[in-house]
Amino acid sequence: HNATQIGSQPSCCATHSSQIRSEKATATIHDRTDASSVTIMSPFPNSSPWMTDPEAFVDTENCDIHNAEDLERVFKEHNAGIKEIEKQLSQDDREALTEIFNDYAIPAAENTRLKRLVWKFEAETPDGPVEEKTALEEARDAADKAAKDAIPGIPARAEPHLQEYPDIFIQYEEDLLINATMGEMGSVKILKRHGVAEEDCQLLYGLYKNIDLLREMFLQNAPKQGNWIAALKIYIDIMKLPDVPTLQDAENPYYLVHSRLAMAVALELAKERGDVKPTERFLHFVNAHLNGELDPAFSYFTTYEYRWIMCSGKSHTDMQWLRDYLWRFRPHQIIMDDSKMRYCEAVDTEVGYRKPYKDEHPKTCADLASSGGKCGPRAWFGRAICQAFGIPVWGYKIPGHAMMSHWTNDQGWIHALGPKSWDSAHWELMRGEHFLDRINTRAYVWNSEDPAVLQEYYKKVILSCCMAACKGEFHPGHGEFVGSDWRRYYVSIYRCQYKLYGEQAKDKPENHIRNSEFPRQQQQISDEDVVKTRVEQYKEHMATATEQEVIMEEDDAILIPTGLLTGHEEVIVDWSFPPTKPGVAEKQIMMGKQVSTAEYELPTDMMGDKSYEISFLICTVHETQRDLIVTINGEDTVELPMDYTVGEWSWTPAKDLPAASEYKTMKLSRKDADFDEFGIAIKTIKLIAK
Repeated sequence: HNATQIGSQPSCCATHSSQIRSEKATATIHDRTDASSVTIMSPFPNSSPWMTDPEAFVDTENCDIHNAEDLERVFKEHNAGIKEIEKQLSQDDREALTEIFNDYAIPAAENTRLKRLVWKFEAETPDGPVEEKTALEEARDAADKAAKDAIPGIPARAEPHLQEYPDIFIQYEEDLLINATMGEMGSVKILKRHGVAEEDCQLLYGLYKNIDLLREMFLQNAPKQGNWIAALKIYIDIMKLPDVPTLQDAENPYYLVHSRLAMAVALELAKERGDVKPTERFLHFVNAHLNGELDPAFSYFTTYEYRWIMCSGKSHTDMQWLRDYLWRFRPHQIIMDDSKMRYCEAVDTEVGYRKPYKDEHPKTCADLASSGGKCGPRAWFGRAICQAFGIPVWGYKIPGHAMMSHWTNDQGWIHALGPKSWDSAHWELMRGEHFLDRINTRAYVWNSEDPAVLQEYYKKVILSCCMAACKGEFHPGHGEFVGSDWRRYYVSIYRCQYKLYGEQAKDKPENHIRNSEFPRQQQQISDEDVVKTRVEQYKEHMATATEQEVIMEEDDAILIPTGLLTGHEEVIVDWSFPPTKPGVAEKQIMMGKQVSTAEYELPTDMMGDKSYEISFLICTVHETQRDLIVTINGEDTVELPMDYTVGEWSWTPAKDLPAASEYKTMKLSRKDADFDEFGIAIKTIKLIAK
């Protein structure tokens, strides 16, 4: 598309849809929409209006749609409504908007032309005149600057000319929604060419009959890569799952959360993610949620935010391992005050910045933690651990570096593991600046106290997006690189509407707060209806638990909690959770650096004059470990090799303690080594009488 296409005129020979309705197909799905009658459902309805009976979603006995040709007739009827929209739009406004958009489009097209000339010059005349090449480069840079300088002022200049668009769009709402699913019938031709099954044609038609479901799918950014049939099949499969009372009973306190989760899974996993099975992904997060394993904010996310969790390509085994290992190994990283590094600080402490010493392409997160890697693998691990705990993540890549961004409750969406550079960031066909516009705008809309804000957002933004899709300028669900510049007329209107909302949402992290106060608009989720998470249980335990003591077991073995330190250096003391005995403060230590030391007074009265072996209850996540050195009474030492426990608690093989007339003190330290220093968690010291 070049700059001149912005000004192309709408067809004036459009025939109203009622004049071309086919008698052969069941073409009329709904009547034209009265703008005043449209009510966009709250994203948190009392009961699901989208699919009350998945078994009866399509009435196959009475459906007149059997193949792609039948679908095409439906699209032709509704395509006439798109032409009617263009007839009704003001020609004066169109000309004014075209002129505004061309302030970007013309220099952008010139920049593209000059770039090609520079490339051609370098390829064909590498030793050509320097002055000629310099002149081309300067002209290219000037055109690029002119295009970029025009962008900030476009939305405000365009706003006065956009006033009539929403009300005209809403009159032809169903024409827009139905045609947008196929992008001006281009996909119908593909369906015809590939011989789509009758079942799939009827499934699409069932969607067009269910306008509430179709609206909701567009409100939540459409199926990934426009795979509508796949999304519908996934959603129906989830709604058919047996023994999921949280989906089948609107009175269930978790019904709202899991209904949104079902929609997010269907839309996001319409594009396959490796071996991830959508219904299993849904059940994995339902179970993790009900078990309290996820972040306390998980219950309050919107459907769109859930999509940035469901998009993880990691296996459910990996996700479970990430949650379990962090609770055992470094629980303080789960409750830390720094919301930016919560969970993903594990990247700095566990994933060594180095060339992978074991496997260039580790298959699991456990392998990656042990093997290490540079920016790509580290970002991979950080994204995975945040999503495993139910935190939305956007990948965030910049030239020469991979990192991540994620949601926080106090700062909104922020970057991590690298420099802040939203302007140059991208991820999965979306640019950083576009993502930030969209996520901030959605947060503002969904957090509004005024229901009319959601209504206006739907008319102005969602239906503008649909119009662009109907004209083949943009494909919802495909990402923002498709039609992402200002050289496409309806895409430009869509971007203007987003930018205008974005200005209201800019620099307002409070819009991203997710707790019982959000969203104010028909929230319907109270604190009593929210799962009590392990984080909340952990904090309560820390506030009420009694101190742990040395224990003598029946076989005369002595258990010394590692939290009973008399001195230490470079050691982190954590509260273990869940505790072995409820209400008892079970603490553990993390020994990391070579200078880490932990000192203890031994229970001399309990030990008497017996000889002992010693063993430690440890947790490690790295295959290569430095030995643990045990020093008794400041003199004699014994070295214990530390096994690779793959994030589980495990006892080390017992080893003899040095003989002593009286055991008084014990000091733990790490052996020097010429490889990276990684931590070892120790919960209990066990002295075994010989």
